[in-house]
Amino acid sequence: MRVLNKLSINHRIQLAVGLILLFLYAVSGYVVYSFSASRMEKQIHRQMEVYLGNLSGLINEVEKQGAPGFDPRDHQTLKPYFSKPAFFSTDYPFMADAAGHYTIHLYKEGQRIPRYLLNQLFAQSEKRGFIEFTEKSNNQGQKIKLFYQKVDIYNSFIGIPVNLNEAAKDLNSNRFVLILLVIVGSLFFIFVINLTLKPTLKTIALIDDVVSQMAKGEVSSTITYQSSDEVGKIVKSLNVLIEGLSKTAAFATEIGHNNLDTEFSTLGPNDKLGNALLDLRKNFKQSKEEEDKRQEEDKQRNWTNSGLATFADILRQNNNNLQRLSDTVIQNLLNYLNANQGGLFMLNEDDDTNPQLELISAFAYNRKKFMQKTILLGEGLVGNCVIEKQTIYLKEIPDNYLQITSGLGDATPRALLITPLKLEDKVFGVIEIASFNEFKPFEIDFIEKIGESIASTLSAVKNSIRTSQLLEQSQQQREEMAAQEEEMRQNMEEMQATQEEMARKTIEMEGMSSAINEAMLFAELTENGHFLNINANMLNTLGYTRGELEDKTIHNFIYPTDVTSFNDLWRLVKGGETHNGTIKWINRNNEELYLLSSISPAFDEVGDIFKIFFLGQDITASKQIEIKAQEQAEEIEQNLMELQAEQELAQQRDEEIAALLKALDGTCLVTEFDPSGKILYINAKNEEVLGSKRNEIEGKVLHEIDFSAKNNPQAFNAMWSSLLEGVSQQREFSLKVKNREVWISEHFTPIFGKDGEVVKIINIGIDISSGKETEIRLQKQVEELTKLLRQK
Repeated sequence: MRVLNKLSINHRIQLAVGLILLFLYAVSGYVVYSFSASRMEKQIHRQMEVYLGNLSGLINEVEKQGAPGFDPRDHQTLKPYFSKPAFFSTDYPFMADAAGHYTIHLYKEGQRIPRYLLNQLFAQSEKRGFIEFTEKSNNQGQKIKLFYQKVDIYNSFIGIPVNLNEAAKDLNSNRFVLILLVIVGSLFFIFVINLTLKPTLKTIALIDDVVSQMAKGEVSSTITYQSSDEVGKIVKSLNVLIEGLSKTAAFATEIGHNNLDTEFSTLGPNDKLGNALLDLRKNFKQSKEEEDKRQEEDKQRNWTNSGLATFADILRQNNNNLQRLSDTVIQNLLNYLNANQGGLFMLNEDDDTNPQLELISAFAYNRKKFMQKTILLGEGLVGNCVIEKQTIYLKEIPDNYLQITSGLGDATPRALLITPLKLEDKVFGVIEIASFNEFKPFEIDFIEKIGESIASTLSAVKNSIRTSQLLEQSQQQREEMAAQEEEMRQNMEEMQATQEEMARKTIEMEGMSSAINEAMLFAELTENGHFLNINANMLNTLGYTRGELEDKTIHNFIYPTDVTSFNDLWRLVKGGETHNGTIKWINRNNEELYLLSSISPAFDEVGDIFKIFFLGQDITASKQIEIKAQEQAEEIEQNLMELQAEQELAQQRDEEIAALLKALDGTCLVTEFDPSGKILYINAKNEEVLGSKRNEIEGKVLHEIDFSAKNNPQAFNAMWSSLLEGVSQQREFSLKVKNREVWISEHFTPIFGKDGEVVKIINIGIDISSGKETEIRLQKQVEELTKLLRQK
């Protein structure tokens, strides 16, 4: 291919035409030669069939004239016919017997036919035919075709071997002449083509010179060509191209001299160079506009980034005081936007049925305005902004426009922007800004981004305030419960004094019974639970009259969920056991009652139960306070978990947990564990209540020092496994501290990491010793009263 690339078009055409003609002549010669060879072969077949047929007829005539069988006379008669070639110089006929011996042949009589030929002759089912084979002669392979015919009267074969190479000598001579004619004809055609193409090729060479100059960047002169053939069309198009390039070069020069208003027409709609120059001129004109626009966008981007960084610092530095945070945000936002008025409304959801927006900070003309305003959801523009959760932007409001209800009051500002403070589709408040200047789109985007950060900070501050309130409320309720316990203790002391007086003076038993009826709940019951006698306190507590209780049993007043356990308890009482403990009842209004109860059987002389005594104290208020305290503890625990999730979003998890632990430090026993049970931290309340130093406890593993883990490891391991699975746990235990029994109620709460696994466990303990001591004293007093009643 490289050689062809170096040839001229003339030589390529001559070479191509010559090869094509040579191929055509060669194919024609081959076809003629093949046809002649096939015709010659068919002619040989016909001649041999005729020759062998005549020879077979001759043999039959000779056999008829003599004795049967092949004898010397027959040999002598037939030998002259086998001593000359049939057609060619080597095709001597022969006759061979069944054993393969030549019986008649010019010079091979007595010799044997080759075994492979003899096998083929006898393998043929036909009596006549031919066999093709190759034999060597003078070290050259000769293709032989042996024609044969069977002679039945002699049980022999007659045959003629034809040398096909010898038969084809005439054809080979014709082939040489044909090749010579092909070569001469090809040379003649090449000469004629060369003579015809020479003028055209000369013009093509001129075109090549012009194109070469253009390839070097030179603009040549036009070409003169008179003919209108294909080459003429090429020359015409080339001349148009030359003229167009000249104009294009001149236009490019003008653009280079910054003459952008020069007139220029392209060669056509697909003129890439001309269109590119027009685009270049257009781009030059747009370049300055785009540069100015880019600078403005960079300025806006820098303004936004600077503002985001500034307000991030403001929010981080003022996240512990809601009022100061709101004032700082509004004042700086108005200054940064060059706005006139602004206000920040916070969503107050303390009343779930009537949530409203409260104005907590307002500034106008760089001065704080002390205003109080509340807006219901859906009221005015600010209220609708919370409902729709979308920014509201009004501009070019005419002076005589109807009153526009906004968070700042009735006004007709030139531009009013109201943006919701939302985080993850939850609205925490609204920012309203009024200005005499219209807000640009990038300024609105900036305020919406700032709104998300403000919402996140407001959420964290509100949660912190809520947690503090819950802790304060829990402390207040514990104090109230302690006061009630003290009052109960005083009542029980009075009751004890009465019991002692009753023991000393049997004659005053009736008065003592009256005192019991005044202070306690008392009833006498049958073995089936029917009321035999019941005091007024019991009737008042249950809300029934004596007549209404005739058909009722004690089982009718047990709380539905506790019926099964009470039935088991009653069976034990009927078996002679005394029950002391708290039982959950219901009164006439289906209200829950908690009665500190003592149920004791009374036996007759033969040991049969004749009645059952019930003695109790209504501790519903105390129990409800305890349950409420438990619920508050669980609520605190839930709030801690919610606070943890919010801290992860705001990346303030560690700081807020530390603040929460500090808030709990004065009232609760706070302990932190890692998932293996290693104690990471205990607070000062732990040291105060348990009497152990922090450095003695921190770093140890809980199951090595915990009393329950040592004495009941199976239950402890089950509790710890549930914690690692994310299930909160609760337990109560007591221990001796400085000769005093201390009761602790503990709440274990697992803390999850970002991957959903437990990374820490927080234990909040409450000292319930006073409540436990009161319960134990009450139980002892009930037992003593029961003994007195039995003695009676």
